[in-house]
Amino acid sequence: MANPLSGWVIASGVVLGSPALWAALVDGSMSLQTALVRLGVALALAWVGLSMLGALVGHPPDPVSSNGHTAKPAAIPAVPVSSTAASSAAPTPTATGPAAAPPAG
Repeated sequence: MANPLSGWVIASGVVLGSPALWAALVDGSMSLQTALVRLGVALALAWVGLSMLGALVGHPPDPVSSNGHTAKPAAIPAVPVSSTAASSAAPTPTATGPAAAPPAG
């Protein structure tokens, strides 16, 4: 959730509420109290909108196991390999295919 006092929330709220502030402070066509209420609503909408955006594109939550505790990723068990099994499992070159053909000429 976005912090309601972060710079992004306040800047977005002021941008959304700027027509009301302009009407109250410059034109005089709106009372200051109405403009401040509209600014407060714009700040709340900016906070909710940026929180929803952060929830959609933010980091995924930690996985939780069935008992409610944070689950740790399962470890992959190691399989011991003996040196003789590793040497016998190595691929051996074959004498078939175009790469094994003798050079022409």
